[in-house]
Amino acid sequence: LLSNVAPAVEAVGSAPAVRAEEVLDGLPVSCWDAFAAGALINLASLRSKSKRFWAWYVAILGAATIGFGGYLLLEQGAGLSFAPGKLLHAVMHERLVGYTIRNFWIIGFLIAALDWEPLRKLLSLPPMVLLGKISYGMYIFHWPIMVPFRRLFDYEPLSVRGGLMFTLYCAIVVAVSYASFRWFESWFLRRKRPYAKS
Repeated sequence: LLSNVAPAVEAVGSAPAVRAEEVLDGLPVSCWDAFAAGALINLASLRSKSKRFWAWYVAILGAATIGFGGYLLLEQGAGLSFAPGKLLHAVMHERLVGYTIRNFWIIGFLIAALDWEPLRKLLSLPPMVLLGKISYGMYIFHWPIMVPFRRLFDYEPLSVRGGLMFTLYCAIVVAVSYASFRWFESWFLRRKRPYAKS
């Protein structure tokens, strides 16, 4: 906690131009909405039509809001260069708001998926299951890979070349994450059950 608070306090004292959401983004509390969204999966019961409706409502509203935020970025910043991933959290130029909307958009999608057979089958496909297994590695490694990748390759994200480079970047992230899961994380997972009983 202190390791996160100290840089935030220093940023406020030394750089008046730093916005509040940029400071809060470095605090642990910025992740609480994600934990709350995850808890809703366990609490949600989709046996009634009204709950299914609200799950889809949250998913569609979140997706529309994110799309609107991306549209504003393109309209207000013609020629603006930004990483492809930023489109997901650049709603109204507010990172915290964008992350929160994205979290609840995803939670609505997942809750709806629990009760919609075609989507459940899609998420049960082997490639999707594999991505789920290595998702933590993708979360950990995506940024350390992105920084040197962007320095090594010069491209505009919203272009054909940018799309190809983004595909290459995703492939590298998946490969590194799979290697981490296969030869590092799995070692600990195999030892989780014996220690759980003690």
